[in-house]
Amino acid sequence: MDTALTTGIRALEGWLRDQAIGYQVIEHETTYEATSEARVARIPAEQTAKTVVLRDGDEVLVAALPACERLDLHKLRTAL
Repeated sequence: MDTALTTGIRALEGWLRDQAIGYQVIEHETTYEATSEARVARIPAEQTAKTVVLRDGDEVLVAALPACERLDLHKLRTAL
């Protein structure tokens, strides 16, 4: 597995643990869309998460949301 990917997964797992959010990592074939990932894992998209990496100036942000949802960048910009 790619080192950057492993680091990202570990960071997300650490955040989920810190927030006391239950999760399960399921290994599966490579996919390139969150909904495809849910399908090959045989899990409803509402029960899987996707991560989106964003840059705000020099700061890097990571958003985690249900695989079936879209991130509204305009709303995010307003919230930040």
